[in-house]
Amino acid sequence: QGKCLRGRNVMQSASVPTYEQDCRYTSGGIQTCSQRQTGSRMEQRSVFQCTNWETIAYAAITVTSSGGVWRRDPVYAKDARLRLALEQGTRRQVAALIPDRATAEAPLLDRRKPYEVALEADNANALAALLDRGLGMSAADSYGNSMLYEAVRAGAGHCASLLVQRGANVDASGVFGDTPLIEASAKGRTDIIQLLLRHGADVNADNRYGETAPTAAARSGHTE
Repeated sequence: QGKCLRGRNVMQSASVPTYEQDCRYTSGGIQTCSQRQTGSRMEQRSVFQCTNWETIAYAAITVTSSGGVWRRDPVYAKDARLRLALEQGTRRQVAALIPDRATAEAPLLDRRKPYEVALEADNANALAALLDRGLGMSAADSYGNSMLYEAVRAGAGHCASLLVQRGANVDASGVFGDTPLIEASAKGRTDIIQLLLRHGADVNADNRYGETAPTAAARSGHTE
């Protein structure tokens, strides 16, 4: 696989259900099965991520408490590879792992959406690849927060700039009615404030508590 320039181990433990299955064949040779849950086991996953992007290598191993058998887990390896690409990869590298809109919108194993991983890392290249694959500008988290609002909340200035350039609604509010401008003002992010104002953000829009961008800035001590 080539030389690993940099790597890290990621561990994850979870309770995994175990099942008992009873299968029978009918007279026509058709197999029918019934299944019931019999308990659970703790499963630990370990993945080593080699982050030399030219010769990237992954090893994902699963160990279970029943027998301590180690086996390769390709599903987890694929998920880990995508997460790392969303955090650190280029537009081309992410595009190679996201073939279509369905993949761009599908949650990862940790239940985060791909764009949320890109926003947390402020990886605008990864976000651009997701948008190129058909991720809609109306995408929102489980609370109804828009991508732009989430980008501002995460402090992801590069991603916020990309979303605005792609036509995101600069006044799309979050779950409590906070607009991206209110959130940026509360955080004192003058770069994002200027970006939003240049694209027509409403400085007088208020949240459900009647707070506007100027009052949010004053409340947080950002008076500049």
